[in-house]
Amino acid sequence: MNKVFLVEAGLAVEMRGHKEGMVGSGEVEEKVRWLMEEDGGRVLKERLAAVRGGSGCPN
Repeated sequence: MNKVFLVEAGLAVEMRGHKEGMVGSGEVEEKVRWLMEEDGGRVLKERLAAVRGGSGCPN
């Protein structure tokens, strides 16, 4: 699977900086905080768990 597929499927978060060839630390911080603290991050984690079979295992 590639990045575009994962983002469009709602299984990943797009990093805008990749288009310029480098993702800045501010963007990484923003995305990590979003994943950890916002409802969107919770939903993303639930989708990933469902795709993995609901095991909750990281692999």
